[in-house]
Amino acid sequence: MRFFRSILVLIFMTLITLATESSAQEISFWEKFALAEDRGKTLEELVPGSEDYYFFHCLHAQNEGDLDEVDSLLKRWIKRHRRTQQVRVIENRQALLKYGEDPQETLEHLKRQLNLDFNHRRRIPQAQKDLPTALNANLIDPQKLIAKYLKQDANRLSPFDDEGLYLLVNRTLNPRQRRDLLTRVSDPTFPGIVEMIVKDLKAKDAPSFGSLTIHQSLTKSQLESVAEQLPQLRSQQAFINEYLLRLRPSEDTDVQRDARAYRQHLDAMWEFVSGLTANFNGLKASVLYRLLELDWREGKPNRKRFVEYLSLPRRVSYINPKLTDGIRSRSLVNLNENFSQVIHCLPINRDEDLVLDYLHHFLQSAANPNAFAEYFESDYLKQQFATAKILSGTGDRESWASMLSPNHY
Repeated sequence: MRFFRSILVLIFMTLITLATESSAQEISFWEKFALAEDRGKTLEELVPGSEDYYFFHCLHAQNEGDLDEVDSLLKRWIKRHRRTQQVRVIENRQALLKYGEDPQETLEHLKRQLNLDFNHRRRIPQAQKDLPTALNANLIDPQKLIAKYLKQDANRLSPFDDEGLYLLVNRTLNPRQRRDLLTRVSDPTFPGIVEMIVKDLKAKDAPSFGSLTIHQSLTKSQLESVAEQLPQLRSQQAFINEYLLRLRPSEDTDVQRDARAYRQHLDAMWEFVSGLTANFNGLKASVLYRLLELDWREGKPNRKRFVEYLSLPRRVSYINPKLTDGIRSRSLVNLNENFSQVIHCLPINRDEDLVLDYLHHFLQSAANPNAFAEYFESDYLKQQFATAKILSGTGDRESWASMLSPNHY
């Protein structure tokens, strides 16, 4: 910046000097030239071949942008009058105006005019000549540094910040280091994360699934991959809850109004929960009941699904007692259990009305109720068989009525 300021000051002072020297005899022409509407016509007043003739013709050509004409005039001017002060003014202007075309030539011109050089060098007294000229690769090699820090602390990865953990991809970590990494990582796209979680869960001091943040961040396909290698996870509530949460429709889907989306959601849930152990009979019943409800609402009662629901042991008055004999309480369906935090299903609370709808539907054309004897208390089943026949108008009403009490009839 100082360099260009010096140039501008030099040119300005040169022009002032020139103007002062010629002010006595040329001031009137300077004014005429500066104020003329047609400067080219004003130039006709100058004596051809005079120095003022060349100076003002060059100045006018520069103002008009005709730099080639200036070069031509300068050659004739210098040949006649040599390199005068006015010539140097025009040459300096010409060099600056040509900077856009040839920056290097302009800079060389200015260096010559200002007598500049750039040969200065730093002088260091008693400088050592045996200092290294390159960094020691052993001190800065990333792989060697990583190996050094891993060996330094066999229990934790404290030398590595959260971003630095990505440097450990494909590195062999001991169980404690791997556990520390899993505790800190929450990115399910971290390379090899599924394999590390599986190894960690297989360890003797393995944490329970769901205790680490990364467990709760896995995608549906990653959860499936983990369960494929660790089948026992399908009997753990935390894993099942996480998987069911992945099956929930997006916030843009309104399952209350979109029956198709609701069925797809229920089908996906049933595909998963149907293979669970008896400890999750309550969850199975909740999903099945909503599927039965939807089937009935759409006029498509599904006998197979109805039988699957009936086979789930639960303490209700109409069920065959044999279904609950010797069954652990954990395997019994609790109709009041609430799973709405993980699935779009409210508690069943009471299921007898829907069960009777299905039972009457399938019994109205049956010759006897034996197909459902396994699931219902015998007297209750006989009553509902007769009720189904009477309501459908099938057979002799009197014979069916004789199977019912007067009040029931």
